[in-house]
Amino acid sequence: MADLPQHAAQVALLRDLSNPQFPYSALFRLNWFTPYLLGYLLIYTLTPLLGIVAACKLVVSLFVAGLPLSTALLLRSADVDVFWAVLCIPGAYGFAYQWGFLNFLIAAPLGMVFLWLAMRPSTARNLRAAVLLAGSTIALFFCHALICAFFGTCAALCLIIEARSIKAGILRVLPLTVVLPIAIVWVRRTLSNPAARRPTIWDLNWHNTVEPYYSSLSQEMNFADVGWGRITGLFPRLFGVAPSWQYVIIGAALFLLPFWAGMRLDKRLTHWAPFLVCVAVLLWCPHAIFGTEFVYQRFTVFIVPLFLFSAEWTLRTHQDRFRVPVYNSGPCSRLNRLRRPQVHRVLSPDQRFSADPLAHATRPASSFPGV
Repeated sequence: MADLPQHAAQVALLRDLSNPQFPYSALFRLNWFTPYLLGYLLIYTLTPLLGIVAACKLVVSLFVAGLPLSTALLLRSADVDVFWAVLCIPGAYGFAYQWGFLNFLIAAPLGMVFLWLAMRPSTARNLRAAVLLAGSTIALFFCHALICAFFGTCAALCLIIEARSIKAGILRVLPLTVVLPIAIVWVRRTLSNPAARRPTIWDLNWHNTVEPYYSSLSQEMNFADVGWGRITGLFPRLFGVAPSWQYVIIGAALFLLPFWAGMRLDKRLTHWAPFLVCVAVLLWCPHAIFGTEFVYQRFTVFIVPLFLFSAEWTLRTHQDRFRVPVYNSGPCSRLNRLRRPQVHRVLSPDQRFSADPLAHATRPASSFPGV
C-alpha cells in the first residue's frame, strides 16, 4: 500500500494542528470541503484508542471485509446466491489496494450499498426513500467524489431503464441530482488550484501504457508480450500483480467458474447497466484528470461484483451444482431402493413417475432417491 504512509501522515498532521503548541500551524490550512474525507475521519477517531498504525490497519480491514459483504447485499437483491460474493475477495487486494488509495477503498463498499438502495422498489414510490437516497448521494460525494460519480451514473441508468415513461424516469433520477450544485462548486474551487490544471491524460492504448512508471517498468522487466494497457492490464490490475499469462488464465477462470455453476446472462438491462458502465470506464475513462492520476485503473475492483450482479442463475444455490443423482450399484443405491416404498405410499400411481410430485410428497423423515 504505497500511499498509506502519507495518508497516515496527514491524519497525524491533522491531530497536530489541533494542538496550540504545534509550531508549524501557520504553514498549513484545513480544507474541509474535500470529497474524500471518510478514511481520514475514521483513522483520526480511532488513533487515540489504537495508535495510528493499528487504526490504519483496522480501517483497511473494514474495506476488505466490506467489499464481499456489500456485494452479497447487492446479489441478494437480484436473487443471486450470496455465496458467489467470495469471488470478489481476490480483487480486494488489487490495484487500488496495492497503491493504498485509502479513501477510495473505504468508499467502495458504500458505493455498492448506495446502488442497492437506489434499486430498491420503494425508492420509486416512497417519498421518505427518495429523501434518503438524496441524502445518501451527498454523503457518498464526501466519502469520495469518484465513487459518487460512478455509482450515481449506474443508479441513474438503472432508474431510467425501469421507468415506464420519460416523466417517471426524470422523477426517479431527481434525488440523485441534489449533489450536482455541490459538485460544481467543488470543481470550480479545485480548478482555481494550479496543481489541478494539469493536462488530462487519456492513455487509451489497449496493449501498453504511456504512464511513465509502468512503461519504464515494462522495459526493465522485458514485458514484450503482455503489458499494462487497457485490455492486457485488466487482470494484473485486478490481482495487483505484474503482467503474466498465468494471471490471465486465473482471471479468465474467475469469470468462467459461475457459468459452469449454472449462471447465464441476464436479459434485464437494469442488471447489465452497472457492469457496462464499469467496462466503459475501464476502456475510455481518462488516466489523469484534475491532477489526480490512476483514475480508471482503480475501478477494476468493481468488475467482478458488477459482473455477478448482471447474471441470471439457473440453479438457486451453489450447492445444487454439486448434487449428483446416485443410482449406481453399491450401498447408497441399495439404501435408496429400501427407502423408496415409504415415498410410494403417499403418491398416487400416476405420480410415481414424476420427479416433482415425488420431491413434494416426500415426508421430512424420508430420503429422496438422490444426493
